[in-house]
Amino acid sequence: FSVLYEEVGFLNSSNQEKSVWMLYSNGKRDSYNCHMTPKLCDLIAEFVSAAKCRRGETRILYLPTSLHIPSHVGPTNTRLRALLPLKLSSGSLRVRVAQETKELQEEKLFVIDDSFEQEVWYKGNKRGLLLIIEFWHPDLSETKRTTLSSL
Repeated sequence: FSVLYEEVGFLNSSNQEKSVWMLYSNGKRDSYNCHMTPKLCDLIAEFVSAAKCRRGETRILYLPTSLHIPSHVGPTNTRLRALLPLKLSSGSLRVRVAQETKELQEEKLFVIDDSFEQEVWYKGNKRGLLLIIEFWHPDLSETKRTTLSSL
């Protein structure tokens, strides 16, 4: 992870006004943002189910010192969402999916089906960084993946 922190650290210190850094969207690589984070984007490119997911995004979410994303559901059950906290301050990042709430930890991947109801809370003394990777649901056939439209 130390190699990625160099790229991500730059993002955290130089983009105070941004809340999202898009890397892939609907199966397409964001050339400008990936130019700024080449190692991270190259890593995602190897995860074809994410890089080519026309119904998902891979992005870095900047977490302000206090954040609550109210209860919501994702638009489809054709994808899953991986949450990877890259940088958290001494605070906590919690995610509720359906009836279960988990506290996430730095460098520990957590995968959810975002078609279920979910809610997010972050409390920290500094901004946090969360990598979100949406990828095709593994139960979806390759044929079905190629016939589904983008969201």
